[in-house]
Amino acid sequence: LDMSGLVPLIFTAKGQMYWLYLAYSMLLVLIACGLLLLSFPVRTLHFRNALLIVAGMVVSLLADLFFQFELSPVRGYNWLGVSFVFSGGFFFWALFGFRLFEVAPVARNTVVDSIRDLVVVIDGQGHIVEFNCAAQDRLGLSKQSIGLTPGSLPPAWAEVIHRFLDKTEYKGEIALDSEAEKFFFDLTVSPILDRRSQIMGRLFLFHDITQRKRAEQSRNESETRYQQLVELLPDGVVIHRNGYIVFANPACVSLIGAKSEDELIGKSVMEFVHPDSRPTVIQRLQKLNENKESVPLIEEKFIRLDGQMIDVEATSRPLEVGGEVLGLSIFHNIHIRKRAEEKLRQLSRAVEQSPTSIVITDPDGSIQYANPKFSQVTVYTLDEAA
Repeated sequence: LDMSGLVPLIFTAKGQMYWLYLAYSMLLVLIACGLLLLSFPVRTLHFRNALLIVAGMVVSLLADLFFQFELSPVRGYNWLGVSFVFSGGFFFWALFGFRLFEVAPVARNTVVDSIRDLVVVIDGQGHIVEFNCAAQDRLGLSKQSIGLTPGSLPPAWAEVIHRFLDKTEYKGEIALDSEAEKFFFDLTVSPILDRRSQIMGRLFLFHDITQRKRAEQSRNESETRYQQLVELLPDGVVIHRNGYIVFANPACVSLIGAKSEDELIGKSVMEFVHPDSRPTVIQRLQKLNENKESVPLIEEKFIRLDGQMIDVEATSRPLEVGGEVLGLSIFHNIHIRKRAEEKLRQLSRAVEQSPTSIVITDPDGSIQYANPKFSQVTVYTLDEAA
């Protein structure tokens, strides 16, 4: 105990274990400082934070060393306690002044490395602070990418992130053109807020929908081809829901005598069915709509918009569209054929009833046909004359 000064001082003898403990504690502090210094190249975003933490640790380390080796300006006084005031100031500045733990932990809670979607987190200064494994593989990211700007990404990705960097929120489809092919993503941009609801970063979530878009494109191309085929068909094609027209091709529009498809959409199929054919058509529609069964080809009579009756051959079958079953009917105009058949029947009756003998022979003179008058005049039947 030294009472010679203004303040009583206690001096103690230091044994080997004390110096061993001191060396061990100093070594831990130096290792911590070394790890922080080594993180500078890969954690450039938090360079200032790490530097302040190192400074706080060095202040306390030096204060303790001055005391241990009796370099203190006040003999026997340990300045370590006082140094904690300055170290605490450095730590507070690092934690709150430069927001060391604001963006990264919040982002880490959002990022799930196991999901297939690409996740990239950009802080308020426009630096990359987090990404998941899917983004790392797809964008070629690494630990060295932390703290860099989106401009370090491949050009297509950099352009997309720069385009939406100023948006608070966004959700929609985007297309990325790479050197080899085109990719499609559902992009969701979400703000990362602090306790004061201030934006401190943005989370970019890319959901790959390339396969779906390609399937949709293929389906749309197929639908376009089928639609062109239906529109070019010479037969009338009608799609109807519960007996009401929802689609009619140009041949059907022409067959009914309409100017456009709009004159037929929404109208009942029965409006164009002749009264003589309505009972049959009603039965066929019930079978089609209720039993979901195809109905065979038969002859029916239709009425055009101008009131003219026409003969058609019609068939119908169920058609599933988007989980809904509609009716598909196809009409073939046989009106000209029916008129020709009627004229042929009239001619046949005229020949049969002619008061003049009529004979039809082949090139060799053999009789192929003779009307009844021929048999009356010659008293020969057709078989006998042949």
